[in-house]
Amino acid sequence: MRSSEIRHPKVVIGLSGGVDSAVAAWLLKNQGFEVIGVHLIFVESKQDMVEHVAQLIGIQTVTVEARDEFRRLIIYYFVNEYRHGRTPNPCALCNARLKLLKLNEIAVRFSAQFIATGHYVRIKSGRIFRAIDKSKDQSYFLALVPKDLVAKMVAPLGELTKAQVIEIAKRHGFFGEVPKESQDVCFLKGTTLEEFLRMHIGDREGQILDEDGRPIGVHKGVHYYTLGQRRGLGVALGQRAYIVKLDPEKNIVRLGRDAHFKAMRVKDINWIVEPRRTRFHALVKIRQLHRPAPAHVELEGSNNAFVVFDEPQWAPTPGQIAAFYEQDLLLGGGFIEKPLHPSFET
Repeated sequence: MRSSEIRHPKVVIGLSGGVDSAVAAWLLKNQGFEVIGVHLIFVESKQDMVEHVAQLIGIQTVTVEARDEFRRLIIYYFVNEYRHGRTPNPCALCNARLKLLKLNEIAVRFSAQFIATGHYVRIKSGRIFRAIDKSKDQSYFLALVPKDLVAKMVAPLGELTKAQVIEIAKRHGFFGEVPKESQDVCFLKGTTLEEFLRMHIGDREGQILDEDGRPIGVHKGVHYYTLGQRRGLGVALGQRAYIVKLDPEKNIVRLGRDAHFKAMRVKDINWIVEPRRTRFHALVKIRQLHRPAPAHVELEGSNNAFVVFDEPQWAPTPGQIAAFYEQDLLLGGGFIEKPLHPSFET
């Protein structure tokens, strides 16, 4: 067979207009893939930047308008979770319920075998592992992705550090100035979280109670607060106090002296690697910047779990993702339903 007839494996990659996805596309091209870049427009278009990078790399691009779906699936979820006293993780939900599904649709259209993103993770044999650079690892944000999609994923950045990725981008002139990495929720640009929630939910005053249940102040709405919060409470107790419970039905914010919890319940778990037993030990990560903590996990049905940490953890927050690991291997993840004190109240 002549070299011109050799078929290269085809991959569809999301191109956001940022450094990570650009370098990921370049790496895939240099690994012998036929690369198709997909610019998914969720909030604002960066099509000019995407097309510039794609031209430098030498790949074709497809643009997908998805703002209506993003509003319906992600922004509505975000607001509704806060309305019910939970703290959502829109990035994790977007990856699982929108971004990777859209990339897979394009992959089917172009008969591509693989889908890719610029996440810092390692993927081997349909399993997700934490990145080599633990400070940049993003496996937590992929904990909700169904295993049939994980089986099609490739992740070229998992063996690199952020500094190495930036160096590649500079060396090949992808950007005149390397774009700054955003730490904000993508649809909150130009507004604060409080302003956004006030616009979509409004104020609803209620009582702030101390740990003995005595009223000590007034809040503007439980949706403005989160578990473990200390600042911005507007009350003076003469000692440090933290939010230990939000009750949206009674419209109450409850304070306590310590927001460490020994246990929690997790619901709607997506298992990428099916557990072999109903009781097992795992590392559990309860927010992106949390170091995975050892815990005993007891399944309640196929996709709910009761988790008891070896040591109490700070503020396992309802609505956030609990990701389960076996060393660096991501087993899956679900939604924190509620934290429990050592007495294991129900």
